[in-house]
Amino acid sequence: MGDKVPETLLAGGTVAIPHLPSVMSDKPIDDKTTAAADAIEEVARRSTFAIVTGSGEHKWAGLGTGTLVRWDRGLFILTADHVIGDTRVEDLRFFFPNETTPMPVSRESLFALKGVRASGLRPFTNLNVGRVCRDATLDLAAIPVEQRAIERSSATAFELSDEAVEATPGTSSLVVGFPHDIARVLKKDDSRVVFTQFDWAPVAEPGERPPSFDESQHFLAGYTPAHSAPGADPSGLSGAARWARRGSTPRIWHPNIDIIGVTVTYYRGSQLLKMVRRSVVNEFLRKASRVTALGSPAV
Repeated sequence: MGDKVPETLLAGGTVAIPHLPSVMSDKPIDDKTTAAADAIEEVARRSTFAIVTGSGEHKWAGLGTGTLVRWDRGLFILTADHVIGDTRVEDLRFFFPNETTPMPVSRESLFALKGVRASGLRPFTNLNVGRVCRDATLDLAAIPVEQRAIERSSATAFELSDEAVEATPGTSSLVVGFPHDIARVLKKDDSRVVFTQFDWAPVAEPGERPPSFDESQHFLAGYTPAHSAPGADPSGLSGAARWARRGSTPRIWHPNIDIIGVTVTYYRGSQLLKMVRRSVVNEFLRKASRVTALGSPAV
């Protein structure tokens, strides 16, 4: 899916992200309570970064999502390759997760905002990143970051294991990201304010195969805002992890979640998001770790 912000939002400015609020769809209606869903969202949010992209005349005009993961002692921001696009590595910028949990609001409430409190805005951050591992065919990218870059920050690296987590049809799943259609522009200086969105949807049942879909590599899930808000555009969610619970916790409850895929495409006609499966992501990260360990050029 395209992640370039419409021309009306490109005018001049930097991007800022407020502490509050966030937009979310209905929580899953199953054995999870509202409190449980809140806990799951908080774990996912703490690992989710907004990625600001673009070089040259479109410098910092693009917006995508990435997830801070730890894999085989390496630390990466995992995203979609097309999010980075032609952006020079030195031009990449990042928004860390907010230190406080966002207050949930509806899309309608967000669009009705007359302004945001300046004290709640934070600028993006320039991270010292390593050699980026990229795979245009899979549409995946891994951006190496140093441990010291996240120390004393609100971010938490999600520990990924070598186990492939299956995306089972019907399973409630969550995506956290920064769609640019809910971004707002400050009249004062044309700065763009982006907001976090939480979206719950079940993994879709196999059906008619959309273009460029390979069931061995991909799975689908609906985009909930499109059902209630015609024209809702998930551009900016590209690169976001898809999360689901690994199973029940019979003794002491805890979120017990894992990443089941990475968001790469949106099919507007069917209102479905396409994700790269975790098994494919794992194989890609094995390569990324070798590239980082060997100090090889970015691929």
